[in-house]
Amino acid sequence: MSMPVKDEGEFELILGNKQIIAVFVIVLLLMGLFFSIGFLAGRRSAGAVETAGKAPANIPITVDATKQQPPAAEPAPAQQQSESLSNTAATAAPEPPQPQQQPQDSKPQQQVPSRLFVDQPPAGTYLQAAATQRADAETMLSYIIGKTGLSGYVTPSPKSPELCRVLIGPFSGNEQMADARAKLTSLGVTNAFPVKY
Repeated sequence: MSMPVKDEGEFELILGNKQIIAVFVIVLLLMGLFFSIGFLAGRRSAGAVETAGKAPANIPITVDATKQQPPAAEPAPAQQQSESLSNTAATAAPEPPQPQQQPQDSKPQQQVPSRLFVDQPPAGTYLQAAATQRADAETMLSYIIGKTGLSGYVTPSPKSPELCRVLIGPFSGNEQMADARAKLTSLGVTNAFPVKY
């Protein structure tokens, strides 16, 4: 590396290829160092903000059992008299019984029988509302009985051992069956069909 000096006191710096590459590598190393320092500082500050934003862990509350609560203040004599008067008045005049509220549905809901599943229902004509799993069939029949007041059974399906029939009935005539079909249709069961046992 040579530095020719000019007359005015200025000088020129002439660098070779090796020196230019060395300066470039040093600049890159310095930039990498500053970047890594900034990155680490940013992670630390983000971690501090994140831990500050989190709710504190559930800390068990300890109670000192040796400390007793102070005794309640004794009521004043005038207050005791008014309380005793109100107690005697309450015992002397019982409240009149309130009328029971009637349910808003005008139709009385029929109580669901405890046993819905039978192997063979009584002989007669029924409407088959569905064929499904036993638990679903019993739930459906309970709903139908509660909403419409109809009666019915859950029986095994002769076509599949995994399915059970939801049977509504038995009916003594076509009018009863038509009435039951209308009630089922109002509940959304539109594909009920007659079945004889």
